[in-house]
Amino acid sequence: MDGETFGQALRRLRTQAGFSLRQLGAATSFDYTYIAHVEHGRQPGSLRLAERCDRALSANAELISIYRGHVSGADRIPGSNVGDWSEMLRRTFVIGAAATAAGLADIDPALVRPESGQRVGAEALEHLRDVAAGYRRSYRSVPSSELVPAARAHLDLAVSLRPAEQPPDIRAALVRTIGEMAALTGVLLMMDLGWQEAALPYLDLGWRAARALDDPELQAVVLGGKSFAVSYGAGRHRDGLEYATLACELAATGASWETRAWVAAVASERCASLRDEAGCREHLARARNALDRVPDDETAWLGLGGFNHDKLLAYEGGDLVRLGRYREAEPLLDSAIERFDDSMARHRCTALLDRAEARFGAAEVDGACTDALAALTLASRVQHAQNLSRLDRLSRRALATGAASGRSLRRELIAVKAESLAAKGDP
Repeated sequence: MDGETFGQALRRLRTQAGFSLRQLGAATSFDYTYIAHVEHGRQPGSLRLAERCDRALSANAELISIYRGHVSGADRIPGSNVGDWSEMLRRTFVIGAAATAAGLADIDPALVRPESGQRVGAEALEHLRDVAAGYRRSYRSVPSSELVPAARAHLDLAVSLRPAEQPPDIRAALVRTIGEMAALTGVLLMMDLGWQEAALPYLDLGWRAARALDDPELQAVVLGGKSFAVSYGAGRHRDGLEYATLACELAATGASWETRAWVAAVASERCASLRDEAGCREHLARARNALDRVPDDETAWLGLGGFNHDKLLAYEGGDLVRLGRYREAEPLLDSAIERFDDSMARHRCTALLDRAEARFGAAEVDGACTDALAALTLASRVQHAQNLSRLDRLSRRALATGAASGRSLRRELIAVKAESLAAKGDP
């Protein structure tokens, strides 16, 4: 219908199909309260929600068409199938910027004044947890233009359920979701979009949630995110190492072995950036030891994507690049890249870029540019501003060599920058 919003269309089609909110939530794996927020215009929705609801309601692509129509004028990232890049982020982080800054500062996940409220049911809580886990796993390959609004909406949903009004076990589950989604949103804003000021309130909220729970798993994950933030967002690698070191100490008090391995790898990267080879190798050894102890059925990991020996191999290769050990780094990165398939787009992108820098450091300019072009394709697809910035610097260095491959790389990088300012944008 003309002038109909996505939320209004969703409500109309749901009602026509005879679905309740709970039934549609069960059919799409989205929490029914989140769908209600979308229908009433309190949340913008997402392309994934449109696709799943369209299938569940047999709407013949009407919802997808309406959703895409509302964002048809948005800027697109090359290689991405997401049409909501500019508009979705603008609605989420520009229109509500002042309210967001004030609201996050006021949220205390554990100490909100108790008032009478409805208890969150077990089914809704399970959906909330499953969706959060899905968003964290999606970090490996989903474009940030889709994942940022989804994570932020899920965070808002958990806060809106008023944790302090719930019994202790439900309150803890809601606060954990708040912490997880705040950490994910903060890392995406910092690393993928390069928006430091917008990221910090989310990382701070994640830390408050983790502290409120006294949960070493969540505390370690959030501190790992803060380590990335201060290191890459502000260039303070020593402060980043302090965050990573504390993450290792807290993880040792009860976090999963996977998390212990990841934060040790983060610490190794900080040491490499500081040219502390002994510290770097010590943390890498700790990470390997922790991974060797991960049980087959471990499910406690709250980090982003996942962590295993393949990723540790990529960390070690990247560390060696930072230490100037280019020839030693290449075979490790070769192995990691070979093992990262399309579902690991972000990690494959970073490993390709690390190998490009290793090859450039070893005076293999053509090989470096080949890897950089492959990394550029992936960085554009998943919208990773940190890697796009690294590629910008590398392409300038390659251009200065006078090599034809360097000129080609620089042209491609400029073309990407001309189509999207994701690497330089501000919310």
